[in-house]
Amino acid sequence: MTRDWRLPAVAIGLAIAAGAVTIWDSPAPWRHAVVLAFLAIGPGLALVGLLGLDDPLEELMMIVGASLVLDLLVAEALVLGSVWSADVCMQLLMAIAIGGAVAHMRLVPGGEP
Repeated sequence: MTRDWRLPAVAIGLAIAAGAVTIWDSPAPWRHAVVLAFLAIGPGLALVGLLGLDDPLEELMMIVGASLVLDLLVAEALVLGSVWSADVCMQLLMAIAIGGAVAHMRLVPGGEP
């Protein structure tokens, strides 16, 4: 498995874009589209790359599934801990996405970036 910088770069880019549109109070259609795209594929995008899957369709399904599971686990943990906040939920998911992307870039052996 060689190092592929595209998936971690997209994960980091989506996390930054989702954070930017929520902080700067962008118009609703843009904010909804970017945040939905991030929630659908952002957290799983960086983590699934660590699995080293060969089939692109399998990888896509794992990305979406892992992202939705991580979204639900973070939200459920915040609700059960009685500390629910949509801002904190987004921040935790962005940290997971960026941390997974950094881990992917550091741990996957391969060529030059």
